[in-house]
Amino acid sequence: AFGEHAYDEAGNYIGEYTTGEFTPDNEAQAAWLEEYNRQQAEASEAAGAAAGEAAAAEASEAPEA
Repeated sequence: AFGEHAYDEAGNYIGEYTTGEFTPDNEAQAAWLEEYNRQQAEASEAAGAAAGEAAAAEASEAPEA
């Protein structure tokens, strides 16, 4: 009745999680949001660069026709 169905036997949350928009209430939250967005952008950029490097390495290892 209180959401027990959203947790497994170990107490880990297994229900659906959706993110909504976050509007900072003060300067501290705004600073946190700015830092979070910067870190997410850097992580995305790093993942894209790693994928590009992996594709380039795979292409250089492919036998020539």
